[in-house]
Amino acid sequence: LDPDFARAYSKLAALQILAPHYLGTDLATSTRAAESNARRALVLQPDLAEPRAVIAFSFDLQKRYLAARAEYEKALAIEPDDLLTNFWFSTHLMETGYLGERVARLQRVLALDPLLPNALNHFGATLEWQGDLQGARQAMERAKTVGSANSDLTLGFVSLRQGRTVEAKAELARALDLFGANLPRGTGDIIASGVVEGGEGRLVALKRVRELAALPASRNEGVLAWALMLFGEHEHTFAMIVDRPLTTDMWNSVLWSPRGKAARTSPAFPEFARKVGFVDVWERYGPPDLCKKDASGDYRCE
Repeated sequence: LDPDFARAYSKLAALQILAPHYLGTDLATSTRAAESNARRALVLQPDLAEPRAVIAFSFDLQKRYLAARAEYEKALAIEPDDLLTNFWFSTHLMETGYLGERVARLQRVLALDPLLPNALNHFGATLEWQGDLQGARQAMERAKTVGSANSDLTLGFVSLRQGRTVEAKAELARALDLFGANLPRGTGDIIASGVVEGGEGRLVALKRVRELAALPASRNEGVLAWALMLFGEHEHTFAMIVDRPLTTDMWNSVLWSPRGKAARTSPAFPEFARKVGFVDVWERYGPPDLCKKDASGDYRCE
C-alpha cells in the first residue's frame, strides 16, 4: 500500500533476521534479505533505531561483536526508548559476558513494556542463574500467559533443579524442537533425555549430536553447539562456533550460566575468546563480569 513506509521494511527485516532461529530458513539468504530491508528503511528514514538493531543483530550472528555493539549504541543514541533495540542490546550484553549490564538493560526493557514476552523469558533466565527458581518460574509462566512460545528452555532447567524431571524433559524437548526446526524428528526428545537423565541417556544424546553436527544439512544448527557445550564437549563446541555461521547464538545461554563454568575455565577458552571476537570487545569496554585479564594478556574466567 505504501512502498516508502520505512517502518514496514524495518519490521520485515527484524522478522527475517529471526527466521533461521525459529523457522529453520536458510541463514545466508535470510540474513541478506534482513540487511537489505534494514538499509532500505534507513535510506527512507535515517532516524529509526530498529533497522540499526537488525544490522547489529546480524553482526552478532556473524560474531562481529565489536561492530554489533557500535551499531546498538548508534541506534540507542537515535531512539533511547526503542523497545526492540533495548531488548536485543540486552541479549548482546549477555552474549559478550556483561551480565550485570544485561540485567539493568532488561529492567529498562520491562519498564518500557512490562509484558514483553521474550524480555520476561530472559529475565526469568537471569533469575534461574541466580538460584531464584520460584521467581524464574513466575516470570516464565507470565511470559507464556502473554503469548510466549519459547519459555520452555528456561522452564526445563527450573523444573530440573526443582526435581520435576518429567516436566523438565518435556519442556526441554519442546524447546529444542522449536529452536532446531531443521533437525530430524525426535532429536529434541533424545537431547532432552540426555540432559535430564545423564548416564546412558547422555551418551546416546551426545552420539546423536555429534552425528548431526557432521552432516552438511544440519552443521549450522545453533542448537547443536548449545547441546555440545552442555554435554562438556568444549573444544568441539569452540571449534564449531568459530568455524561456522550458526542459526542461533543460544550457546551463549550455556557459556555464561552456572552450567557453563567448565567451558569458561577450560584451557581452550582463552584462545577461543580471541578467535570468536570476545577479546576485541573486552579490550574496548573492559572485562566481563566473570573474567579477568592475567599477566600474559589472556582472559581467565570463573
